[in-house]
Amino acid sequence: MGSCTRRHFMLSTCLLQMITIIERQVFDFLGYMWAPILVNFFHIIFIILGFYGAYHFRIKYIITYLIWSFIWIGWNAFLICFYLNVGILDRDSDLLNLGTGSVSWFEVNGYGCKPTYPVNITSDDPFRPIRPERVDDCLLDYTIVEIVQSGVQCALALLGILGAILISYIFLDEDDRFDFVNGDAKSPQHTVVHPMYVSYSSIPTSASASATLLSNKHHNNHQAPLNNNNHNHQIHAQQQQLQLQQQQLHHHQQPNNFNSNTFLIHTNSISNNSHSHSHSQDW
Repeated sequence: MGSCTRRHFMLSTCLLQMITIIERQVFDFLGYMWAPILVNFFHIIFIILGFYGAYHFRIKYIITYLIWSFIWIGWNAFLICFYLNVGILDRDSDLLNLGTGSVSWFEVNGYGCKPTYPVNITSDDPFRPIRPERVDDCLLDYTIVEIVQSGVQCALALLGILGAILISYIFLDEDDRFDFVNGDAKSPQHTVVHPMYVSYSSIPTSASASATLLSNKHHNNHQAPLNNNNHNHQIHAQQQQLQLQQQQLHHHQQPNNFNSNTFLIHTNSISNNSHSHSHSQDW
């Protein structure tokens, strides 16, 4: 239950991150903010990796997502400082638009915003977008909108880091139950597991396998006549042994017949003597 709860927590966090970053990517495309567009694209890739790692319990993908989350927090912290003009940073510079002169889409198109453009337009670059002189009646200034978006991304990244650490702790806890080298075999709860190495050098290639088959076929053809001769010799030996046993049995039966005949002769002689004796007595 604990692992499922942690996994669901990280999956939910990745889903929220995906929704918010797609929304942010759309508005960055509308404002032609190329640096944030590129970074957002990488963030989408790492969110997919984190989601896949959490769903299938792949620790490598989770660690990759964890490392990127720290970088993502640093990038959003930089954006917050950029829009607040911290230090030498200037939100009116071309740092985020990579020299195209674009600005945030919310500067002019925010809710209730009324931009005022200059009357005399003199620009050295005709492809550079024209920025308004001032923007009035905005519900929220574009700098606040960008700061809030960056703050939301930082909060979600912290939740993602927490979820990744919790899931990684599951793998570390399971690894501690096994000892691959110096395990205590006396403990019933501590299983000793030794690595098994498999050598693939003995696996024959196609050429060696063909040569082996031909060699075996030639050896079988050579051994076939020998096997037939051995088989015939065994049959002949068995026949001789059977004849010898029959002769021995016949030899043992002859004395028995002789004794029985002798006994019959002796019995007849006794009976004849007794008969002659009884005849003499009558006389």
